[in-house]
Amino acid sequence: MEFKITSEFTFFQQASRQGFLTANYHDLVAILGEPVDTGVDFVTGEWLLTDSNGNLVCIYDWKMTDLYDESYPSADEFREQKYAEFCVGGFSEQDAINLHQWLKPQLTGKIYGFVPESEYQLRLSNCLPLHGRLVTAKI
Repeated sequence: MEFKITSEFTFFQQASRQGFLTANYHDLVAILGEPVDTGVDFVTGEWLLTDSNGNLVCIYDWKMTDLYDESYPSADEFREQKYAEFCVGGFSEQDAINLHQWLKPQLTGKIYGFVPESEYQLRLSNCLPLHGRLVTAKI
């Protein structure tokens, strides 16, 4: 499955978080280009993508910077971290998993991890550790 950048933000407004992605911001920029400012609260930038079937998926930094909490890093500091945690949004968890499967080979040898929303919720309900800030891989 292939993904491409889209500018169809209107369709994303009803999307919800489907997982978490851990990666280096600059590695994502090298693959996806610069994120766009969609004006969403507590988000400094988003990558809006569609897959070859027209399914919509987005990667964004919701509540990860000082736009949400003054004690959090600024957008620039967030983007300079060795790795950062991003939300993956869409209309189904499978679409987020498909994005993960597409990104993973492009990030071979890089810091990268993905946790689907259902696994994240399961870990929360069982009080299982998330290895720092979700530095874990789901293959």
